[in-house]
Amino acid sequence: MKTIRRILLLFIFFLLIQPSFSSGKKDTAEEQTAPASEKKAEIQNDHLKIDFLFDTKKENSKNRFNWSTTSTKYNDSFDAVSGASKLHSTKNLREAVLDKEAKVLKIPKGLYCLCLYAVSSSDHIKSDNFQINQEGKKLTITFSRRGYSYKIITDENGLLSVPGSFYIKQEAKTEDAGGEAKTPDSKEDSENPEQKAEFILDEGNKALKAFYNGNLKAVLSPEGILTVKGKLNLTAKEEKKDDKADKADKADKAKAGKDFMNDSKKPDEKKKMPIPEE
Repeated sequence: MKTIRRILLLFIFFLLIQPSFSSGKKDTAEEQTAPASEKKAEIQNDHLKIDFLFDTKKENSKNRFNWSTTSTKYNDSFDAVSGASKLHSTKNLREAVLDKEAKVLKIPKGLYCLCLYAVSSSDHIKSDNFQINQEGKKLTITFSRRGYSYKIITDENGLLSVPGSFYIKQEAKTEDAGGEAKTPDSKEDSENPEQKAEFILDEGNKALKAFYNGNLKAVLSPEGILTVKGKLNLTAKEEKKDDKADKADKADKAKAGKDFMNDSKKPDEKKKMPIPEE
């Protein structure tokens, strides 16, 4: 009887602990998949809406920079008394679109700098050599700011593609009013000779995993009023074929180096040859 009771107790024990082990595995699987799902949802749902108006010829109290994301909204303009934006929203915008790990903006620098004109003194039009040329509905905007030159080109209908319409070039050397040389915004910029030589697409660096994409409508009125409106969506940044080829080349070189090291460690084949009998 004791033996039968022990067998029954063991059987009941195993029945009780089996669901516990099963639920433990399920929880572990959920913990592993949850962060990836949340990250994917964050990239798909985040957006940036822009409503920008800027008088390219003179000071204008109607200048505005309104923008919003999934979590915040600002209707900002220039404060002539303080000489800055009323709500200081450009600082918040920079924080909102900054990749914290890569330390690079997830929008073109040229787009961010363009938005600053609506909440800044009109004196920057001259000091930054701000120019805008119009051919029908096509606009070409150029300006220089803090050691960089920017070029923004719409299509024939005034449509701005982000980032496809934005170009950037780092100047070799610039000086501020005090005669102090300006330095690049990041280490990567200073180590990029191509960016100093000519205009390149203003799309951030390779470290970015996501970038804002979309179209903005740009219109220039006969009076010189520039408006830019539209919505951008944060999407995963696709890896370019050149980047893939570069990685494959590095992998091949690493493998070749490993094979060489392995071959060098092999004993000399001559030492393996049998000694002829005399």
